[in-house]
Amino acid sequence: MTKIKNKEDFTTMKKLFVKMGTKLVSENAKREADSACLFWAYQPKMPEAVKKMKREKK
Repeated sequence: MTKIKNKEDFTTMKKLFVKMGTKLVSENAKREADSACLFWAYQPKMPEAVKKMKREKK
């Protein structure tokens, strides 16, 4: 395992991972906003922020 010699490199890597994680979660929420639960018994409540991501029906 390599050691990070520079604190700035660590901060840069940390910011990169946060950006990647944010993008991943956002794209997943957009995809889930337009789908329904596969199970019959339980459909969790959708947060308002995710409801706003729904595609408009044309």
